[in-house]
Amino acid sequence: MKALTFAILSEPEERLDLSPLTPSRLAGHSQVQIAKLRIGTSSHPVMVGDVFNVSGTDLHSIVFEGSTKRFDRVGAGLTAGSIRVDGDVGREAGRKMSGGSLTIQGSADDHA
Repeated sequence: MKALTFAILSEPEERLDLSPLTPSRLAGHSQVQIAKLRIGTSSHPVMVGDVFNVSGTDLHSIVFEGSTKRFDRVGAGLTAGSIRVDGDVGREAGRKMSGGSLTIQGSADDHA
């Protein structure tokens, strides 16, 4: 099974809250449902599919291909599974993690 992969399509215009994109929070969701999850932090709705091409089916192993300092709260609340980021992340990466693994192959902003 291939890891659930989020490949960045373009640099987002705003900061994004990626805390909903953890194995436990995505359990039971299809790729179509995941693409419709809201991750924007302003009054302008931004959904996963607006920012990422979603592929793969292994919800226990998540990969972010491409990155930006505008990706906040990556892995926040992670309880199990793994998340790997191929690049940089924004604020609060791994906040309140209690299990699993978070690998950032770049730098992280404040409160990581």
